Amino acid sequence: MNAIATGLTRERMAYLLARVFNLPLAAVESSPAQAAVDNTPVDLIPLPAHLAAKVLAAPALQGVDATFVYDGDGQRVKSTIGGVTTYFVGSHYELSGSTITKYYFAGTQRIAMRKGTILTFMLADHLGSTSLITDSAGNVISELRYKPWGEVRTQAGTASTSYTFTGQYSNTADFGLMYYNAR
Repeated sequence: MNAIATGLTRERMAYLLARVFNLPLAAVESSPAQAAVDNTPVDLIPLPAHLAAKVLAAPALQGVDATFVYDGDGQRVKSTIGGVTTYFVGSHYELSGSTITKYYFAGTQRIAMRKGTILTFMLADHLGSTSLITDSAGNVISELRYKPWGEVRTQAGTASTSYTFTGQYSNTADFGLMYYNAR
């Protein structure tokens, strides 16, 4: 039997393992009687061999070097992620390397973008999430659908924007987080 180091109770750790590996709770608890007695913080929790193999086979997390600069109003004006620097001028203009991206709005809704010389239109769902991206002729370039907490459910084509779920800037490909303007 292998073990995993935690500061969690046995009960909480069993629950988390069941959720992560999509297993019934009984498959990760050592026994119902032990789970009831051992609901105290522990340093090591024994893992059944089939779960230990999944944990050991999981890809290692890679560190990402990310730096962000904000103005006096708390708005992001510069980000450097993995050596690539992007400058932001409000929500209408970005400069990343030598690529200029301009965004066009109807009220508060982002409806189009021009990256270099290419104009694309962004259609949103009821939450403001980018769900359809078309070229200037109306041909579909990308279609996105989301799960309730923002994870991409389905994607057809390549999204040419980083503004995705609820219209917020996505760094999920870089380090798994979304930028919600200092929330």
